[in-house]
Amino acid sequence: MKKIFIFLAVFSLFGFRACVEEEVLQTIKVAPCTNPSENIITETAIEGEIGQIAGIWVININNNEKKVRCVPCNLPENYKISDRPIKFDASFLEIPPNVRLVGQPIELKRIY
Repeated sequence: MKKIFIFLAVFSLFGFRACVEEEVLQTIKVAPCTNPSENIITETAIEGEIGQIAGIWVININNNEKKVRCVPCNLPENYKISDRPIKFDASFLEIPPNVRLVGQPIELKRIY
């Protein structure tokens, strides 16, 4: 009985290891935005504000009085500043089945 208890104690220490934050972020950062066949729609002159959620850069836009969070796959480094306003053209991409993302994946076409 003592051996079983020791085995269960050791198993619980190593088996129920908590997720490291970096592991979680690596799975979220993967956005399928390089396949042009997945484009839903392309829009121009969209205004938004850049922000960061869980280490991922997003652009918050207003779409018919509803806030939409977008995840750009090709946001330049010099634009990665929180609360920075931005005006851009983008292609909205399809979210693959059974995938959870922080926001709608987009591919930036032009930044004004």
